[in-house]
Amino acid sequence: MTPEQNEAQLATVHDNSEFVKSRIGNDYGDMSRTFQRRLSGSGLMAEITADPWRPGSWTLTIDGTPQSHVDTDDPTELHFDYIQRIGHVIDRAFPEGEPITALHLGA
Repeated sequence: MTPEQNEAQLATVHDNSEFVKSRIGNDYGDMSRTFQRRLSGSGLMAEITADPWRPGSWTLTIDGTPQSHVDTDDPTELHFDYIQRIGHVIDRAFPEGEPITALHLGA
């Protein structure tokens, strides 16, 4: 992948973060709001809720089990231990400051 393609993908990630902010509120004034949707395939309930300990952060839960976490102010903040470990491996495997393209598929 060329540096230009890497930059384009990073811009897409940034744009997605900005989209999330625009949908849930950039000022986080209504952090008590919960977004819910029943998943059509499984019938399980998905919820996105504000993290009460970290303003600007949100947690995805499926039927009450935390699945994912994002800090829209700092997407580099890795909340779950296993994701932090993946981040440490990536930090060791690739040159510092160089953008990479990665995809994590949960199981």
